[in-house]
Amino acid sequence: MSHYLIVYSRSQGKLLRFTEYTSERSGDLSLADRFAYEDEHGIDPDVEVVVLGSSSVDALKRTHGRYFPASVTAEPKQAEENES
Repeated sequence: MSHYLIVYSRSQGKLLRFTEYTSERSGDLSLADRFAYEDEHGIDPDVEVVVLGSSSVDALKRTHGRYFPASVTAEPKQAEENES
């Protein structure tokens, strides 16, 4: 299962960031990036920052379609080699 970090602007109705995590540590890495994003940008009630797990981007688009305009691809992110 992959994890996906989604940063979505409610007022603009668009994705600000969409990153796919595919390593064995995808859950930990995606949550760490979520918290880092919130620390860096603050908590904005207009911006949703979520991590979702899914078997595929297509399945995620079916279950959480409001986040996705017509054509969106995820930015892939693997674990760094020196991370354990």
